Amino acid sequence: PEIEVSAEQLYADYEANGVAADEKYYDKVVRVTGIVNGIDRDFYEDIYVSLQGDDWGNVVCYFAESHVKEAAQLSKGQTITVKGLGGGKDGYPIVVGCTIE
Repeated sequence: PEIEVSAEQLYADYEANGVAADEKYYDKVVRVTGIVNGIDRDFYEDIYVSLQGDDWGNVVCYFAESHVKEAAQLSKGQTITVKGLGGGKDGYPIVVGCTIE
């Protein structure tokens, strides 16, 4: 079963207790809804979309190259839902293998 969560809640859960958050989200299918805070590529040229977690941090959602057209149509401030696998926390909570719902 999928876990539905807001970007704010996912971020808050990892801030409160990373171990408990991993138990809940890591390697599980999650649907995350949030406000787009950025669309870019990382150091490895992987596409990612940042969803606003709180005033200080984001949830980072990684997409395959095959989703470049969908990512290119997004804009900052837009509310979206992404589906992917919980990827733990690497500075910020991450979701991998994302698609836009």
